[in-house]
This record gives sequence, C-alpha cells and structure tokens, in this order.
Amino acid sequence: MLAETLAYFTQGRAGYFINRQGEFPIDITGVDIQGSQTVPMVALVGPGSVSFGEVFPGILNDIGRAYLIGETTDGNVEILYTHNFSDGSRALIAEGTFRPYMNPDQNWEETGIVPQQIVPSNWDQITIQTDPAIKAALRYFDSR
Repeated sequence: MLAETLAYFTQGRAGYFINRQGEFPIDITGVDIQGSQTVPMVALVGPGSVSFGEVFPGILNDIGRAYLIGETTDGNVEILYTHNFSDGSRALIAEGTFRPYMNPDQNWEETGIVPQQIVPSNWDQITIQTDPAIKAALRYFDSR
C-alpha cells in the first residue's frame, strides 16, 4: 500500500527496503489526479508517526516533494514480517528496514524523521483550530 499511495504524489525510485537477503528498490509508477504530482505539499509528523507513517513523509521529503512540519518521529521504520506457527501462534519479527533514495547515508531508524520546521504540540490539548502545526503549514503555503 505504501507504493500505491505514494503514486498519487510522486514517481520513480523512492528508496530501498533492505534486509539480510539484499536491497529491494521501491519504484513508483505515478498516477496524476488533477495535479496531485505537482501540488505543493506539507506533511505533519511527530512522535505518533510510526512505521510507514514515518516512511511515507520521509520519502516525500527525501525526494523534495514535501516540506515537513512538526516534531521528530521516534524512528520506528523497521519492516515487520509475520511468522505463523502450527500451534496457531504468530510472531511479528523485524527483519528489514528502509533506506532513503536521495540520502542513503541517513538512518531513520536511529534519527527518526526530522522535520524542516520544528513545531511542538501537546496533541491531547489542541483542536484543529488551535493546532500550531496546522497554523505553521498554512503560513508555509501563504509564503510561497
């Protein structure tokens, strides 16, 4: 689903899933819906952004498609694989991670996704009308 959703906003090489077996490229075939490939974008990130919720905005930022606002994410970008056992039990085991395309030296598992504009928020104390990250995003768009 990651590649299919990214396809609305970008195309081409987006990065790599890596594990012990090797490096597997993520190639996106773009799908433009009424300018979705070129519309200016801001992604809001923070401690609640995990897994593909980190990889998605991280990719868009890495390739220059989105400006990131919010707080640094927790760095939970490992790829989990499900292993089903004969007794009905199941284990989710981290067996891979993600490597950005434009900045392959970055390790998002260690650093998290770091936004260009840090805007702290107490998520449990705000509304959509008072959210400082949304206000920062609107100011960003107004300045363009």
